[in-house]
Amino acid sequence: NKLPHDWTQCHFAHEGEVARRRNPALHSANPCAEYEKTGSCARGDRCPFAHGVWERGLHPQRYRTSLCSKGEFCNRKICFFA
Repeated sequence: NKLPHDWTQCHFAHEGEVARRRNPALHSANPCAEYEKTGSCARGDRCPFAHGVWERGLHPQRYRTSLCSKGEFCNRKICFFA
């Protein structure tokens, strides 16, 4: 599907996207130590851990499970917090 759509509402990875994310059913919300240290991971998409802030923050194990420090005044386009 090449139709333009709101990526903030889409749960799928898009080629070339900076905020690329994998299917959360295939990895945990815990960070990959190798990715955190080097910015890449030899296991790639087969890695069982989250690669970067987007995969961690949008993972169902974490997404909106703690309160936002800005509360009702939060103006982030995407806020990982409740």
